[in-house]
Amino acid sequence: ELNKPFFKDDQNVPPTPIAFQGVRLSHMSFSCVDCGQCDDVCPMDIPVSLIFDKLQKKYYNRTGYVAGVSDDVKPPLYSPEKTEL
Repeated sequence: ELNKPFFKDDQNVPPTPIAFQGVRLSHMSFSCVDCGQCDDVCPMDIPVSLIFDKLQKKYYNRTGYVAGVSDDVKPPLYSPEKTEL
């Protein structure tokens, strides 16, 4: 399936590491349940969970959403209300 022409990238230019990690961080931080596994497996010993926690607190202060806890407030990607952070 991945050999289809619309999956081909003729430029073959990978994203910059900062851009890639920034996008990943922004997507993962709102689904993090603070289990700490990201810290356990990080080969560079980066305290990733602390970064996720900081983003989650900012989002909680604005929306009231807590990953893995909130039933009444939907996660950012599923919420019909879009807020600018």
